[in-house]
Amino acid sequence: MAEAEPLEVDLSLAGFRLQEQLGNLHATGLIDYRFGRLSAKDRLRGWIRHLVLNLLAPQGFESGIEPTSTFIAKDLTLRLAPVADAEGLLTDLLQLRRQRLNRSLAFFPESALAWLEHGYGSGFDHAWCGRYNPAPERDQLAVRIAFRGHEPIGEEFEQTAMRVLGPMLEWSEEEA
Repeated sequence: MAEAEPLEVDLSLAGFRLQEQLGNLHATGLIDYRFGRLSAKDRLRGWIRHLVLNLLAPQGFESGIEPTSTFIAKDLTLRLAPVADAEGLLTDLLQLRRQRLNRSLAFFPESALAWLEHGYGSGFDHAWCGRYNPAPERDQLAVRIAFRGHEPIGEEFEQTAMRVLGPMLEWSEEEA
């Protein structure tokens, strides 16, 4: 499968300017890979790139590129379908980014993904508290400093997890 020329990205959304080259493009869409397990951060990075691809879909169609994305990792393959409101979803993520520049945001990618997929159970405990995990999210220095004196897991965490990762899960399909 031949790789297509990268698409130039120069977008202004929500007071941000996004510039990059969107590479790893093929006729079947964007294809990324990782030689390890697929982390929540990998998924989020792939989701953002997928939203950008969907914003550029008319330009991509001219190049023969479908607005789909595939992320291949050691443990699974994640496929992302074309998104109807990519601009709205990306704008919402950028607005959250702006909020995060002004105050700490109760969003922890691994814990949020585990909570969305399985609720407050062993998967969440593993990501947040560290069962069998040498680097749980709650023990990261930035988290301890930003949330010192109060528990960040609660309603804001749940709402932010749904807002950031909920749409990604809605538009994605996993293959083992």
